[in-house]
Amino acid sequence: MRTVFNHQVKKFLALALLFMDASCGPARTEPDPAPEPVMITSEDLKPVTQVYRDYVAALIKLNSPQMIDRVEGLRKLESLRPYAYFADDRELIARASKGDEPARRELARRGECLNALFAFWGPPNPETWNAARRRIVELGQDAHVVLITVLYRMLLNGQFRAAWPAIRFQLVELGDESLRTAAALLEAKAKTTPATIIFKEDDLNQLGMVVLGFGAKGEAAFETFARADNFNVRKSMVRAIGEARVSERADLAVRMLQSDPEWVVRAQAAWALGRLTAAPDRARAALRTALDGEKDVQVRGYIAEALGTLDDVDAVPELIRALGGGYETVERAMDALRRITGERFSKVSEWTAWFRTRHPEWRERIRKVEGR
Repeated sequence: MRTVFNHQVKKFLALALLFMDASCGPARTEPDPAPEPVMITSEDLKPVTQVYRDYVAALIKLNSPQMIDRVEGLRKLESLRPYAYFADDRELIARASKGDEPARRELARRGECLNALFAFWGPPNPETWNAARRRIVELGQDAHVVLITVLYRMLLNGQFRAAWPAIRFQLVELGDESLRTAAALLEAKAKTTPATIIFKEDDLNQLGMVVLGFGAKGEAAFETFARADNFNVRKSMVRAIGEARVSERADLAVRMLQSDPEWVVRAQAAWALGRLTAAPDRARAALRTALDGEKDVQVRGYIAEALGTLDDVDAVPELIRALGGGYETVERAMDALRRITGERFSKVSEWTAWFRTRHPEWRERIRKVEGR
């Protein structure tokens, strides 16, 4: 009986890999001619309809020690025909109605899985979500895969944006199967990502952060996409490093800043390095070097902004020199200087005068405060 269930969840996962761009809203197929049931997939869990809630409640009753509850549960399931979650549910319901105990127990197990999934439609709560995840995993590998599929559908749906950090955490906790799914989804998304400035970046970004969450286990897969031919895929991967603040991948961000042929990737790498506050020395040194060598004025602007974000006092000379560049660079270099020095000049001439007359004194004061 679990063989059928396993077959169905594998189909769910395959469908998820192919159709993740679809919303998590209802997308039901038309019911086949009787006696075939309606096929309800995990994508139908949101929004949760009343018929779904009634169906799960009836399945739960099949686990009751009281015979009257089991009979009531089967009666309710019959009344909800042709609704079903798994394709073979209706067959199991018919067998359970005739007294088949294995069929009843399997339906009850499925009910527990579906019932535990309700937790993930509520606001992220570590205690509630962790307990639900553990319970679903205990119910078997098939239930485990259903949860992975549901969570990835939520991760790739903007309606759940506020819950994305919590969803990513759960997906990493779900282990190797989840990592393989993230890598497969990334591959599928990478193949369909256009080489245009405007594209749907969130999906690649979120999947990249999941892979990063696996640390060394996910390193090889992440590196593959960070070297992709499509510059938008590379851009999304380095953005993921910055979004997740994964300082362990600072060297990869530095490499992309220094050598990627596309300015948008170098700009995103600069932004990412500006967020790696756990590895500031590595990031600051790379950004200072890049500011002097970078030719693209927009990238130079992003580098200047990142140096300001990291409060790099040693970058002041480079930022002063950057004031001689294009408008995109000058504006962000001034903002960075204001943040680092505390001064509020608005003209290039004022900054250059300050640097010539007061910077040495200011820098010495900073050295004493820092003890170096």
